[in-house]
Amino acid sequence: MTTPPPAKRPRTDDPDALESSSSGQESARSNNYERGEVWLDDGNVVLVAERTAFKVLKSILSLHSEVFRDMFTIPQPADAEMWEGCAVVHLQDSKKDLLYVLRALFDTRNAAWFAYGSKLPFTIVSAMLRLGSKYQIAQLRDDAIRRLSESFPPRLNQFLNCYTVGMPSEDVEIQNNAVQFELADVCIAVINLSRTCDTPQFLPPAFYLSAVIDNENLLSGWTDRDGNHWQLSPQDLLRCLNGRGALQNVVVKQQRPLLTGTASTRCTSVRACEEALEDRRDDLYDEDLDDISHQAKALTDISCSWISDVTLCAFCEKEFKKQYNALRSETWDELADSFDLDGVEWPVKEPTS
Repeated sequence: MTTPPPAKRPRTDDPDALESSSSGQESARSNNYERGEVWLDDGNVVLVAERTAFKVLKSILSLHSEVFRDMFTIPQPADAEMWEGCAVVHLQDSKKDLLYVLRALFDTRNAAWFAYGSKLPFTIVSAMLRLGSKYQIAQLRDDAIRRLSESFPPRLNQFLNCYTVGMPSEDVEIQNNAVQFELADVCIAVINLSRTCDTPQFLPPAFYLSAVIDNENLLSGWTDRDGNHWQLSPQDLLRCLNGRGALQNVVVKQQRPLLTGTASTRCTSVRACEEALEDRRDDLYDEDLDDISHQAKALTDISCSWISDVTLCAFCEKEFKKQYNALRSETWDELADSFDLDGVEWPVKEPTS
């Protein structure tokens, strides 16, 4: 049997042949990308963000993302950039955001991320929502929405944080079981996320929290631990300030019995109740009159309101609590109107069974 002659090697004096065989491999090497944390030995595609490369599997990306699935069906040119025999795909994302997403999809040690009760830093949840939306990775987007819903919920009785059930300070975290927030003014970031990721259900509670934080944080914005700076647009800043005025009017109505020192119509001990109201009012004036006049926390739970600090007859206590809770519920239902959030369905309708 005759042995066929070996295939000819490209002539070294043929520049076109040399470029055809090696340009793709050399292009990746010459760029001096930094190898990222997620680098699979059996990977078959290299994703590059901010000059950091990650080697992963097309099949897994395609399974989770329709965008990547469509991207990989596009034929590559002969001189496409390659690294270790894998096509190089450049993405316009930060390397940290991409790393968070690839950890979630490829690192089995992070499977607990999606377990109920696990708590993730806001920066990871933010990346999951933004890239999950951009690349249509439903698992990441849905999990991020579930987590943020714990702190920016659709129901008033679920809206539990340092501004509704406790005295806030600049170091207090919003309490929840899903996301680690460095500061309460993370609401500024959530407003921006809601705008870009089509999650309008977070806007009313996020605007409420923005309206009750101090002016310095509201105007300067918030920087997360990855260095991303979040700031309200001029239009949203105006919405926030106008909405704050509406909240202040509600607070005045909630405190009307206290400010006027007037007992309820069914009071059984008018003198005692009115003296108690006047004493508490005087105490508040002595403590911080300026804070009272600028108060906007209209959703404070009744257990933390002025009513809990005054000894009243049963009729006065019942009547004032009824009035307070009615105004509180009305304020919650009208948040979208108070902050001029056109097109936002609020309050969110109860799901039908």
